[in-house]
Amino acid sequence: MSEQKKSTSGLPINRISANRSSANRSDSNRSDSSAEPSAVESGSSLVSLPPEMRRNIASLLSRNARYLREDLAVALEPLQLSVHEYAIMRIVESGQAETQQAVAARYGIDRSTMVEIADKLERRELLSRVKNPQDRRSYNLLLSPKGRKTLTRAKRIAEAFYKKFLQPLSEAESIMIYESLAKLIAARDS
Repeated sequence: MSEQKKSTSGLPINRISANRSSANRSDSNRSDSSAEPSAVESGSSLVSLPPEMRRNIASLLSRNARYLREDLAVALEPLQLSVHEYAIMRIVESGQAETQQAVAARYGIDRSTMVEIADKLERRELLSRVKNPQDRRSYNLLLSPKGRKTLTRAKRIAEAFYKKFLQPLSEAESIMIYESLAKLIAARDS
């Protein structure tokens, strides 16, 4: 059994994340894009990132999204929250969507998956469903006091995790990633 490393905040991080960070740190010091690609440990084999893959936006976004989901899932384990449950709770808290259907649409999941997640969160008393006064066929989702407390803890864990995930980047690069991704979403949503 492999020993889990802890981040600077004391959060567990998996071995892949830790090795990826150190490989990327040395890679970020290179300014020449034609330099030899770094190797990233994945399980027991080494996978290199060839130059042509560095220009494949779909692959880069997909791979980083997978790393984020996998490692965030590990970080949220102490709260017994999945990444999907955390995301749903964040959407409900933000007021971006009130009804169960609107939350599902906002998050990009189908209705049956949304019902499953809402059922689980409701059983754990983290949220409640109340009839929508404008449409009696739908339900609004509300965080319970226990849900708000759990979400506050989850947000602290997630923020520490994001900071650790972005550690190989400078502060300016991190800000640029957030702004660029938000800009792409805004352009697509408009």
